Amino acid sequence: MAVRRFAAGLLCAFLLLPAGCGQAQETKDQQPKGEQEPVTFRVLCIDGAWSQNQISDSDINLVLEEKTGVTLEIEYMAGEISDRLQLLTASRDYPDVINAGVYHNILYQAGAYLPLDELIEKYGPNIQKMYGDMYYRLKWSKEDPKIYTLGAGDTQTEELTLHGFQLQNAAARQLGYPEMDTLADFEAAIRSYMEQYPKIYGLDTVGLSLLFDEQGFERTVMEPAVVSTGLPYQGDWYVDQNNMVRFHIQRDEEKEYIRWLNHMYHEGLLDPESFVQNQNFYTKKICSGQVLGLAEDYDWMQYPHSVLRSLGMDTRTYGFYPLTLEEGETYAKVEKTGFSGGNMGFAVTTTCREPERFIQFVDYLCSDEGQILLNWGIEGQQYQVENGVRTVIGSVWQKFYMDPTYRQQVGMDAYSEIWPSYRGSSADESGNLYSPHTKELTIESYSRVEKEVLEHYGFDCWEDLYWSDSGEYSLRFSDLSTLQLPMEREYQKIYQACKELIRESIKDLILMDTSQFDAGWEEFMEELGQRGAPQLEIKMTQQARNRLNRWEKEA
Repeated sequence: MAVRRFAAGLLCAFLLLPAGCGQAQETKDQQPKGEQEPVTFRVLCIDGAWSQNQISDSDINLVLEEKTGVTLEIEYMAGEISDRLQLLTASRDYPDVINAGVYHNILYQAGAYLPLDELIEKYGPNIQKMYGDMYYRLKWSKEDPKIYTLGAGDTQTEELTLHGFQLQNAAARQLGYPEMDTLADFEAAIRSYMEQYPKIYGLDTVGLSLLFDEQGFERTVMEPAVVSTGLPYQGDWYVDQNNMVRFHIQRDEEKEYIRWLNHMYHEGLLDPESFVQNQNFYTKKICSGQVLGLAEDYDWMQYPHSVLRSLGMDTRTYGFYPLTLEEGETYAKVEKTGFSGGNMGFAVTTTCREPERFIQFVDYLCSDEGQILLNWGIEGQQYQVENGVRTVIGSVWQKFYMDPTYRQQVGMDAYSEIWPSYRGSSADESGNLYSPHTKELTIESYSRVEKEVLEHYGFDCWEDLYWSDSGEYSLRFSDLSTLQLPMEREYQKIYQACKELIRESIKDLILMDTSQFDAGWEEFMEELGQRGAPQLEIKMTQQARNRLNRWEKEA
């Protein structure tokens, strides 16, 4: 899974809007010019994380519109994905651009997508440069080796994702900086602090709080179950000892993790509101300072951390710990496997009236100028260049971490999650990094309390804990989270039925009497099989092997 280092957490669902398109004018291949007629693209985002507010009202987006003449319109749509896509393909009333995630196969099979090879060749030199020697992985399949999607995220590497467990720094300090290696250590710290301080700021102290809505469940329940038991998180899947792609929840180790959550619930250490609270309520609860423990994603935590800092509640910020279920286990570090393919990005539809303008727009995003704008902001406002060195303006960096609205207002990282981008240590032609999120600036952003806690544990920043205590893990089929679902509707229905069962069953297993847990788990596994998981896993294994074979031949 590609690391999203220090990026803002984004929110997205489904979108579809009517919009007009302007007239195209001739442009140079390298970059679109601001004097072009304005054009509005309708965009459908089915899978990913993106918000209309994140782009349309930001300072950076205003510059983008001025530079490219392009406006993207985004709206949300609720409903059952497979059924809605069937209606969409039947009507053929497609938007201009679609980000369908694992559902791209449905639209591809319906003939909704435009081949992009010639457009990229003519209008996308920066796109080609960004993908570099990973460009061949954009090809759709052996049978149809054209490019239909522009892959999202880091185009070159896949590394460790900072996902683990968080303990409030106030608890770590009060308890004398206890060992934090296993879930038992985490549990003991939560229990001890709750006994000493049953209330925080007049509110009931909450132990471990989770989230059971669709996105929160994956982030706070499923991902921790995987990473705490020795594997990297790859969406729904893992590769078993027989090289078969399977639903990871079937692992015995994850059964024991869910058993631990059941234990935490019956001990009064797991927040009972975890099963009913929504994202807003959950976030507000964290920002109130009353929650001791979390199992969150590093990126998502940036917002509540900025709120807590802005309110002067530095002691209520969190430390990030790569905890494991059992003593002696190692937290999985994913080796660099390269870009995992184009199928998780955007596609241009056959009804897009100006596909060349969209490719020019993406090419600008991929250019050095575009990447600097998206990652660093506007020169003189967010960054400055002195003696050839690009640096963040000091007061601005503090705003990133103290003002929870600043990043959205500026538009920082708005295009980083579901568009191609440079990440990590990639540098432009001047030698400056594309990303301003260096270790040094991150350390500088920490409060006195955070630095104090880190010092007691012998580290400079939280990321160091993960790198120092991580085992190597080879992704045999690259990142399985980017693997497409089979085209056949039968398998899409199986997938949705299994996903629904997993979320419902995990909730029931956590709440049920401890004496019934083993029987409940066995019933869950039987039902998963009856809903067709084995048949889907065979198809997913075939697709993973086909993808790997194709890449090995073309590399």
